[in-house]
Amino acid sequence: MKGSDDNKSIRALVFDALLLLNDRPGNIPKPNTFEHVRKLRKALRVAHDYPVLAGLNDSWEDLSSAYQEGFETTIIDRESESFESPLKAYLYYVDSGFFPPPEILLSVMQCFNIYYRSEGELSLEEVFFGPDKKWVGNESAREHKNNIFRFFRLYISSEKQVALHKKLPVPSLEAMAEGYLTSEIYRDLSSQEASKDVASFLRSYHRWNKAKREESEEHRDRK
Repeated sequence: MKGSDDNKSIRALVFDALLLLNDRPGNIPKPNTFEHVRKLRKALRVAHDYPVLAGLNDSWEDLSSAYQEGFETTIIDRESESFESPLKAYLYYVDSGFFPPPEILLSVMQCFNIYYRSEGELSLEEVFFGPDKKWVGNESAREHKNNIFRFFRLYISSEKQVALHKKLPVPSLEAMAEGYLTSEIYRDLSSQEASKDVASFLRSYHRWNKAKREESEEHRDRK
């Protein structure tokens, strides 16, 4: 009886993680989340009687061992959730020359499955990232803003290091913002002309910084 119950629970786990039910607007599953990726990873590790899933997992284990040869530190942490989404993880791994873990591949595949099953009712944007957010826009717009503020954060760090190295006073945040908004870095990132409103830029930066801290705290609480 115990073995039978275990088999049932494994089957339930596999189907719960992989079957996409009720994939219609208004009740859309969210495979582009690490919550779903954790379910997929758990299912892959026990799906020995499911050849496709077992093959994906076994192939990944072989690749992971090959990647690790000659290195003492972990090259790819399969359970890492340091990316903003599974799609971002997928893009990072491929761009770095690695095959993504199979649960990441399945997550991305399932997003496309939902898109095709929606019969034109959903865009890829909605499937991967949800509806546009008021005042922020779609994922492309959000990522553009993220990049501008991420590089400003790096710019601040660089300016502080230069000042300390030269034993000069550290510039004020306002001065660093003014320098950043007229820098080549900002011009390369932004299609718009440099903003002259330093105060407005800093208010937006502080809101962005606060939101990122809150997201980080929420992520720690979920783990």
